[in-house]
Amino acid sequence: MSDQELLEGLRAHDRKVVERVYELVRPGLIKYVRDNSGTRDEALDIIQEAMLVAYLHITGPDFALT
Repeated sequence: MSDQELLEGLRAHDRKVVERVYELVRPGLIKYVRDNSGTRDEALDIIQEAMLVAYLHITGPDFALT
C-alpha cells in the first residue's frame, strides 16, 4: 500500500488501514523505546498516543502529505 493510499484510508476512517499503519510502525517503535531503556508496555503506550495524534492531524482539514 502506498503512502497516498494509507493517507486516503485514514481520512476515510478505514479500520483496516489504521491497523495496517499500526502494524508498520509498531516493531520499530518498540525497538526504539526498548533500546533507550523503556519497557514494552511503555512503548505500546507511546505508540497508542502517537497514533491518536497522527490520526487527528491526518484527518484534519489542513494536513498535506509532502
